[in-house]
Amino acid sequence: MTFSPKNLKIMGQIVANDKIPFFQRLEKYKENLAEAFSKSPTLKRHYNTVLHIFGYFSDLLTKKEKANFIRLTNRFIERKIPLSVIIELLRGYALRFNNEYLLVQRYLNPFPEELEN
Repeated sequence: MTFSPKNLKIMGQIVANDKIPFFQRLEKYKENLAEAFSKSPTLKRHYNTVLHIFGYFSDLLTKKEKANFIRLTNRFIERKIPLSVIIELLRGYALRFNNEYLLVQRYLNPFPEELEN
């Protein structure tokens, strides 16, 4: 999603299309994945991704928590805080609400803890 929403959509369609033989789908998927990763993600795409993830929690948070998230994302867009602040906040929400789907996503866990020392 962060690298290329267009390629993400295409890759989803490739996976879902069982009329094409598996190895052809795999090849098309690999081509689209390589194309998606050929460009660096933009600030706007990161913003879109964090808002998408935030959607998983928006009904579970208080008004003050939502306002704080919006305030922090605005500061991120203004380049006043790093993306890691937003990611840690979202990871905290995923832990708090035990969202297993999000907890295994690379976006919320970009580096193995062993590499952070």
